[in-house]
Amino acid sequence: LHILAMVIGATTIGRELRDKNIGRWYRFIDTGKPSLTLSRASKTTSSPSIKKDSSNNKASSNAKMPNSVNLSVLVFGLLGKYFWPILAYSLWSALILWLATSNQSINIMSLMAVYAGFLCLMVLSFWLGAIFTLNSFSLRMGLSTTGFISAPSYAFAGVTFPYIAISDSAQYWSNALPLTHYLKLHIAQLQMQAPIAISLPIVYGLMLAAIIALILAALLTKRALAHPERWGAR
Repeated sequence: LHILAMVIGATTIGRELRDKNIGRWYRFIDTGKPSLTLSRASKTTSSPSIKKDSSNNKASSNAKMPNSVNLSVLVFGLLGKYFWPILAYSLWSALILWLATSNQSINIMSLMAVYAGFLCLMVLSFWLGAIFTLNSFSLRMGLSTTGFISAPSYAFAGVTFPYIAISDSAQYWSNALPLTHYLKLHIAQLQMQAPIAISLPIVYGLMLAAIIALILAALLTKRALAHPERWGAR
């Protein structure tokens, strides 16, 4: 799920860059719904030649950058763009936790902490995938970076191989991966049934990381909107 979430994060915004639609997408979220009455009036009063010229101008203007970019609009626009993946993963996460703990007696607070941590990990994975794609202006490079980071993360998480047995450089890399911290939360609460206070810093850390990643993704989207000449890269 962690790998799939990063792939979804990379492709959702990467398609807009690849198809050169990111400028049109921002104008849509910035201006809201178009005025249908105004467009109908303009259609009835314009001649066929004017219609052709206006359509050509509209097509060419779609490839241009917006005049001004609002960071708050980008933040809420990204949240809306990833709304359905986030909702799907929220339901999926609840189902997985229910299946995993149906035959165990787990404290409700521990379940809530694990569920919140898992959601933060998935949302963070969405934003990381978007960051890799926006940073490189290429969907192909974004997917490659996503696979390079997410696929080996299980080997460095300290579950399949003991954490204390790996080298110092590998431990630094392991601590930088969000999956490592979630697995610590998962094992402590669902398997060891440790006190909830031990794992709360991990939940808060994942939540803070998701917020920071969202802001960084919005900043990179703003940078991408300022460079229309780099749109369309594969």
